[in-house]
Amino acid sequence: MKAILNGQEEVIFDLSEKKIQFDLLQEGKFLFIIHNKQSFTCEILSVSHEEKKVGLRLNGKEIHVQLEDELDLLLKTMGITSGQSTKVKQIKSPMPGLVLSINCSEGQQVQKDDVLLILEAMKMENAIKSPQDAVIKSIHVKAGTAIEKGVVMITFE
Repeated sequence: MKAILNGQEEVIFDLSEKKIQFDLLQEGKFLFIIHNKQSFTCEILSVSHEEKKVGLRLNGKEIHVQLEDELDLLLKTMGITSGQSTKVKQIKSPMPGLVLSINCSEGQQVQKDDVLLILEAMKMENAIKSPQDAVIKSIHVKAGTAIEKGVVMITFE
């Protein structure tokens, strides 16, 4: 999991490979944390599950944390962001694979969730959908071609 503190400093927690030991006591909206023989007092000021944001006061200092889980990080590598105000400019391959079919054409108006192409990876067919209503500016891949992870497949106007 990745946390962005106060919109600037990034802290990455990879709990799948490392174990982090700490003692935690919660009393109402307060968390008392002991880690590496240090004591921290953390007050939960606000929580927004929809926006994945948490407001905290840690040892008297107010901080704002934006959380990103594995799905958020995968979508970001594909060029897709979750913000409504941000328009996606391109779709990148989320993994290496074979482009089986392309279901759109340049200049075509597409709707959110329209299937743009089918990418075969690890013997599975993955439907790559449009993240928004948009017009296809260019298609950078062809059916029958193998592509690597991160390759720009489609650009929107």
